[in-house]
Amino acid sequence: MAEPFDAREYAAYLRRRWWIFAAACGAAAALALGVSSALPKLYTATVRIVIEPRGLLAAEPMTAAYLESLRTYAAYAASDEIFAGAAEKFHLSSCQKDEVLSAVKPEGARILEIRTTLGDPHEALELARYIAAQTVELNRGTSAASESGDRLEIVDHGTEPVAPVSPKTTRNVEGAVLMALIATLVWVSARFR
Repeated sequence: MAEPFDAREYAAYLRRRWWIFAAACGAAAALALGVSSALPKLYTATVRIVIEPRGLLAAEPMTAAYLESLRTYAAYAASDEIFAGAAEKFHLSSCQKDEVLSAVKPEGARILEIRTTLGDPHEALELARYIAAQTVELNRGTSAASESGDRLEIVDHGTEPVAPVSPKTTRNVEGAVLMALIATLVWVSARFR
């Protein structure tokens, strides 16, 4: 017949093996810190473009359908045509587009955010500015042919990123320590009794 579980005895058992937990957590933290330090740092710069509707009066409310239609500008900014010029100017490969560039229109806003991620913070900002400027110019060319088109204007030229977005060293170390703590608890608990 199995003995009943004694929480005090189990707690004392874990306390006597504190050094196992400390060693596992220390090793996990050191490994995560080493791996994070070895990974290349990546910086993301953001430039914002405002989308001004033509043909709508300032007092007229924007419909949800109209705001949703503005998502097409995100595809416009991330087009192969615009990225091809950026790739040539910044010595990038066209296959890097998905990892380097994202164009996002926040929900319910008339703003388009151009985000670029590179290993050099200055180049990331210059690339974002270039993509934004090309998007505005391309829109001007197509809007000239159509008087009803929206007008795009850069409202935030962005700032040079100071902190990398990757690797997230603190988060990596915390995650490794937590996983080591859980794995050690399971391993030590399996040997209880």
